[in-house]
Amino acid sequence: MSTQAQEALDLANQVRIRRGEVRAQIRALPPLEGVSVALDALTAPEPHLRTMTVYRLLTAMPRYGRARVLRVLRKASVSEGATLAALTDRQRKALRGLFHLTAPTTLDQPQGEAVVEGEAA
Repeated sequence: MSTQAQEALDLANQVRIRRGEVRAQIRALPPLEGVSVALDALTAPEPHLRTMTVYRLLTAMPRYGRARVLRVLRKASVSEGATLAALTDRQRKALRGLFHLTAPTTLDQPQGEAVVEGEAA
């Protein structure tokens, strides 16, 4: 294997490792902080996160599985395969706007839970 090919593989591995670390960090945080970190990554993605899909980033957030994330992406007019680098300013703003931090209004909703606009707890 050529040196150039080996360097490319090493770089790809470093990017995958860093993405995994970011996803693990988001999952390990309390819900409110996890959402905040994910939204920060959406707004200004680090170089190694630019080719990560929005879907993968959002599914790392606590309490956000496939169905909820797909619903959020649909509301923001973002494709499931869209990368962080490919998002337009309008899409970034729409995604951030769909998440608002609110105090609990019912006993079912844990304190500080991020709520998607228009979605019941």
